Amino acid sequence: MKLKLLASLCSAFVVSCSTSDPINTSKPDVLLEYLNQNVSSKVLGDIVSDQPQWFSILDHIESGVKNGDVVWLNIAAKLRSVSDAGGSLSLDFSVARGLPYEPELVLSGVDLGFSLNRLCTIPFIEEEQSVVDAFIAEATTKLDELAVNGNGKAAECTKLMTKVHTD
Repeated sequence: MKLKLLASLCSAFVVSCSTSDPINTSKPDVLLEYLNQNVSSKVLGDIVSDQPQWFSILDHIESGVKNGDVVWLNIAAKLRSVSDAGGSLSLDFSVARGLPYEPELVLSGVDLGFSLNRLCTIPFIEEEQSVVDAFIAEATTKLDELAVNGNGKAAECTKLMTKVHTD
């Protein structure tokens, strides 16, 4: 009898641990609240293991940052705080792609744990040179506008991007 009870309890435990419902990514405020309460490398592992969900979150982060939505930047920062190198690179690139659109928001990511060196780079792998050149031109134009107004992070970011682009 004790063995059957123990076996039943173990089975229930395994089932409860192995089933994870997809995380609601349709509402960024709900997702951020969930991450504020549950962020861990296990939660990130669950997200990443569901590739469509992971890519959807990365797409939302990129488009959210490009549109000036600070909630998506905060989501990226929460996930980055527990990510491995691969996850961090994906998150860095998703945020950095917002530089030509919302450079102030992207640069504010430094205060949330992002590295200026990682944000002020070419956030593409094996992209056409024309796309890279356009990205650099658009981003540095926006960054120069901020730098003229005294934004030191923008000036440093322009230097970093120019160096990466010419190396």
